[in-house]
Amino acid sequence: MNDMNVGQSIFNNRKQIGYTQADIAEFLNISKAAVSKWEKGHSLPEINYLARLAVLFDVTIDDLVNYSPRSEERRVGKECRSRWS
Repeated sequence: MNDMNVGQSIFNNRKQIGYTQADIAEFLNISKAAVSKWEKGHSLPEINYLARLAVLFDVTIDDLVNYSPRSEERRVGKECRSRWS
């Protein structure tokens, strides 16, 4: 999931709504340091935090983690073809 730039997405969405890291931390009842680690790519939020962040930012979890089912299908398809050829 790190390849999906989750931290950058959290940062961008947080800035878009005008919240500080402290605001996000308070909303999620976690430390500001945890939010900072996510945004810097040092760690990833647990799934329950992703769901709450998606609601707060008014985006889907897929949007939040920059996931596209189509691109994932293509990647998996390429890997399968290369293994079986």
